[in-house]
Amino acid sequence: MTGYRFNFRASPKESQIEKTAVEHAVAAGWDNLKIGFDGWPDRLFWRQGVFVFIEYKRPGEAPRINQERKIKRLLDQGCWVGVCDTVAESDAVLAEVWEARGL
Repeated sequence: MTGYRFNFRASPKESQIEKTAVEHAVAAGWDNLKIGFDGWPDRLFWRQGVFVFIEYKRPGEAPRINQERKIKRLLDQGCWVGVCDTVAESDAVLAEVWEARGL
């Protein structure tokens, strides 16, 4: 029997994406808080009066229904909210919000 070699490249865990993204954000001058309530985005970042919620997901995963509802409610209230599945995407959300605020 011929052996098969599979070269699966596992997607990074959500926790690893979040951890690295937080390190990048802190290096860029953002403070943060792990929220930890069901349905809420994973993190709240702030910098000089600018606040951003970010929900982290594994690549290809979507927010759960209760998360979608909370994100919509936050957006409807004028909050900045991102759903990110890569560190680069998290970096880009924070940079975009920072630039959009004109600070």
